[in-house]
Amino acid sequence: MGKIKNKIRTSLYITILRDVRNKLGITNNEYYLCSLIYKLSLKTGYVNWAPEYLAREVGVSEEELYVILDNLIEKKLIWADSGTKHLSVTELFSEEL
Repeated sequence: MGKIKNKIRTSLYITILRDVRNKLGITNNEYYLCSLIYKLSLKTGYVNWAPEYLAREVGVSEEELYVILDNLIEKKLIWADSGTKHLSVTELFSEEL
């Protein structure tokens, strides 16, 4: 079990591509959140809304997370379904990777 847990932990890493971040006009935290949602949604196409987890992973408070999400939704980089509580990145972000 330790090997599996370690594999999961080390397989999820985020590299911030400065040129892409600048082109999209977003902050490091916004880029990190987009990348996190992108990587977590590779199998299903979406991530279930879990503000505590996402805030902890990005290293911000839940209040800051909401501001970041609002900014990313406004910039059309994140799609949020209020009914299902699913989050996913849009093609505007994924095409830059």
